[in-house]
Amino acid sequence: MKKVRVLIFIGIGVVLAAVIAVIITVASKFTASSMKLEDVRGTVSLFNVKGDALKPEVGVRLFDGNRLDTREESRAVVLLDEDRFVYLMAESGATVNKKGKALSLSLDRGSTYFYIAKDLANDESFEIRTSTMIVGIRGTSGYVTTDENGAEVLYLTSGKVEVFLPEKAEGHILDAGKRISVSRTDGDINVNIEDFSSLPQEAVDEILANEDLKKEVEEALGWDDDRISGATVDNGSANGEALGIGGSISEIDGLSISNEGYAIFGKYEQDGDLSNGPDPIEWEIHDGGDKGYLLVSRYVLECREFDVAGARLTWEDSDIRNWLNGEFYDEAFTDSEKEMIKLSKVLTCPNPFNGNWDYLETYDKVFLLGAEDIGDYYHYNQYYDGGYEWCSEELIVAATPYVAEKVGNVVISEMDYYDENDDYSLMYYEYSPECIGKTGSYWLLRDVMVNDWGETGIKQVLWNGTYWDGCLANFGEDTGIRPALYINK
Repeated sequence: MKKVRVLIFIGIGVVLAAVIAVIITVASKFTASSMKLEDVRGTVSLFNVKGDALKPEVGVRLFDGNRLDTREESRAVVLLDEDRFVYLMAESGATVNKKGKALSLSLDRGSTYFYIAKDLANDESFEIRTSTMIVGIRGTSGYVTTDENGAEVLYLTSGKVEVFLPEKAEGHILDAGKRISVSRTDGDINVNIEDFSSLPQEAVDEILANEDLKKEVEEALGWDDDRISGATVDNGSANGEALGIGGSISEIDGLSISNEGYAIFGKYEQDGDLSNGPDPIEWEIHDGGDKGYLLVSRYVLECREFDVAGARLTWEDSDIRNWLNGEFYDEAFTDSEKEMIKLSKVLTCPNPFNGNWDYLETYDKVFLLGAEDIGDYYHYNQYYDGGYEWCSEELIVAATPYVAEKVGNVVISEMDYYDENDDYSLMYYEYSPECIGKTGSYWLLRDVMVNDWGETGIKQVLWNGTYWDGCLANFGEDTGIRPALYINK
């Protein structure tokens, strides 16, 4: 009997030891029900649910209600387990939500890249939430961002996800190579799903930094190393690539050139967040010949009247000219940048309203484009004799979030493009289908004119990149402003 009892105790001891070993192993391993900081670079802030600041150290566990914020040139990497990463990019903010094995990250500013190499178990879930969409993730990779027009965008680089849109009560299944953009216009939710052929630079950088991820993306998208390395785009903003010679210029003395070919020059409020200061201005680059390089703001930067009183009916005497060469010039540029800006001779079309049939000549540092500048630097999709109407896909330009509510942004829909019963559809104007989903706004030129109906006003470009003489801006009407200037070659 003693021998039997000894064997029983030994057996129980072995089983207990095995159970303890399993418990220790499980307890020491992070699962999809856990999150921790894997890497911290630059300036990263961590807060608890009460808003108290915590130390964002590598290895610290994240709990429900924790918030992460990153500053410029900073990044935080969140680890779900050894094969599941979420990268919070620079100038981004997100809150951790945890209910058992249901995890989510609520992204309220900036961008994040996710790489879930190992599929989640059936009882686990992970979501990335924005203000307009919920991305259900199991085993895939992709990039979520808010573009400069305020649209929330998902690029799916591998696998498959379900995207749910709460405000529309609808869901979409996305495969690798698809991009979904969700935006609001006058309270309506606009959804655009399309294939993408390029990626934002942040996403490309993360893909190239991880060999396993790069192989997965290459296989999912059918891209090679060169295709990924050169696959950069401008976060889904209005025009996609620089106009004129933008994109072919890699260096101009004293200027930074973005990957998309835009000049970075000066600063002005654009994102609508006054607490973070003015934002770098991006400019289209055009070859002005002997005049130098013509820079035209990529976006509509302000909303102002041509003339406050509506009494000064020439560019020479207008309030907008004074503002551009005074307040804007002083606010947007440093002393060293001002030295680069040329004092240029600007010719404005005749103004028959004042009995002036001669071109108006002024000398300006900053100015608005004129109708003849449009003809010199942009491609027309259609042009009508007499110069009274022209249409150019290249002139679809969005307003920044800072002025979008004042001047109005319009997202081009399929109806705008395909309506065969509308002589003013963009297909009728010979635009390409790629314009669907772009965002356009209204912006002023510097030319005053009298149309065939005897109406006097300022020429303006409409949200769809068209101009016609029956749609003039009033002198005292707030309209979008795109500054332009010349710099030396």
